[in-house]
Amino acid sequence: EFEKPPLKFEAGTPAIAQVIGFGAAIDYIESLGLENIRNWEHQLLIYATEELLKIPNLKIIGTAKEKSSIISFIIDGVHHLDLATFLDLEGIAIRTGHHCAQPLLKRFGLTGTNRISFAPFNTFEEIDGFIVALHKALKILK
Repeated sequence: EFEKPPLKFEAGTPAIAQVIGFGAAIDYIESLGLENIRNWEHQLLIYATEELLKIPNLKIIGTAKEKSSIISFIIDGVHHLDLATFLDLEGIAIRTGHHCAQPLLKRFGLTGTNRISFAPFNTFEEIDGFIVALHKALKILK
């Protein structure tokens, strides 16, 4: 005989470790403070945007005044997959492709973009390292 709802819908072992991990993540975020996280990520966003705009032929996709800590960009003459592969070999992880937004990219006439994002643990030094690797990539890929 089967259990009564809701227990009959709970097959297997409950996700105990995941619940504990999720609780620890919430505690960590609360210890930093959501406003502090937002402010830090915004500082990183501004700094990275300023540095990226110094690169010739780089175009930032999405320039809303109130945006989160994500920057999507393209570089004329450089395929997004080639750039992401090169940066990966330099130890830098970025997202590349259509980011599950094919209709939007089609509207802009794009097949994909590169995307960087920031979290509370990222630093200005990491952005500097990304910019150095990006310049290195462009010397080879352009």
